[in-house]
Amino acid sequence: MMNSYSDSPLSGNHRYRDSHRTNFYKKLTAAANLLLYVWLIVSFLELPVYDFNVIRRWVAQTIVALPMIFLAISTYGYACSFVDKLFSEERFPKAGLYFQIAAYFYMIIFAAIAVFSILKIAFHSGIS
Repeated sequence: MMNSYSDSPLSGNHRYRDSHRTNFYKKLTAAANLLLYVWLIVSFLELPVYDFNVIRRWVAQTIVALPMIFLAISTYGYACSFVDKLFSEERFPKAGLYFQIAAYFYMIIFAAIAVFSILKIAFHSGIS
């Protein structure tokens, strides 16, 4: 129930609409993560042997590299919603924004390392 005009979806403060959009993206990334992690576990268990070269050849396939990149991006999206909730203004009124910026900075670095590592393996043609 809305308490005042400022809380309504028609006002300049769009908390009502933004919260529904945030919940939708959170559910979407959670479903994508679940499907991609199930795919990763099943396809990893189907490998004949767990040798370093076999796993590198497996990741070098396009059908494996693309879902792994999607997994890294989807995990980043879900982690962003977690950081928003963890370092909210209610919990950390003064330092919450700085904690969020630091967490986003490190998450971007780790996501970029994951994506570029997968791309390096996928585009490396001389895998032995």
